Amino acid sequence: MSIYTKSDRQKAAVDWIERGAALVPVRRDTKYIVKGWGPRQRTVTDVVTAVEVFSQGDYNLGVVTGGEVGLACADFDTVASYGAWRSGPGLGARGLIERTRRGFHVWFIGYHGKALAGEGWEFKAGGAVCLVAPSTVAGYTYGLLVDDSPLAWTPNARDSFSLLSGIEKTFSAPLPVRVLPRATGGGDVVSKIKAAVPVLELARSLVPSLAGEGRWLHGVCPFHKDAHPSFYVDTEKNTWGCLSANCAQRGTHDVINLAALVRGVDNRTAIKQLAAEVLA
Repeated sequence: MSIYTKSDRQKAAVDWIERGAALVPVRRDTKYIVKGWGPRQRTVTDVVTAVEVFSQGDYNLGVVTGGEVGLACADFDTVASYGAWRSGPGLGARGLIERTRRGFHVWFIGYHGKALAGEGWEFKAGGAVCLVAPSTVAGYTYGLLVDDSPLAWTPNARDSFSLLSGIEKTFSAPLPVRVLPRATGGGDVVSKIKAAVPVLELARSLVPSLAGEGRWLHGVCPFHKDAHPSFYVDTEKNTWGCLSANCAQRGTHDVINLAALVRGVDNRTAIKQLAAEVLA
């Protein structure tokens, strides 16, 4: 898991390399690939080069779809098109989901079909380049909403993405899916932390204005200019998030994400700290 700041390009690059991706530097505040780089020219495929390239220039981070792991990106151009998927076939789906300037990115691995497009969305695959957090375009910095590594392209994933009519036609046989290792410190440890640490306790330290009774509490979101209380805590599921489309923290997050934000550390560090505190 990771929540990136604007200065975390190196860390984000390393995370994507560990997922099996190839990268290209993109000119800051644009979607233009730096001259001499590209899917058919030169890409970054190892950690050493990633650190070197993304420490020298103020670049955006471009991920090349396709490759051995079959990376694919569902690019929702609008909040409405993402909402239609999220509230329907994508309800409850986790994986790697990012907020972009106009909409959202949902990432998959194990997809080796063709690129597709429809009203309000585009399914990018086969060598297309997609910007990822913390890239900035026209002054807007992409942000992570959920980071459990990309979704494996399984029958369940296909079902959850049935909004993209026609994708199933690209499958003539089960696809080879390489399940990438999760950089979360271990699923058992993470589950135990989530069960042991109440989100509400952390949330109150960050949002003293939280109010409400029962399952849901709301308050003024500290992550954007919030005219209305859009920050929420779901005490039943022990999750939190923001309801505003203009917030980098829009969506649903867990206690580890919140601990990292409150403590000013990345999620890996938060997991180690919480494990030492509550699982000792």
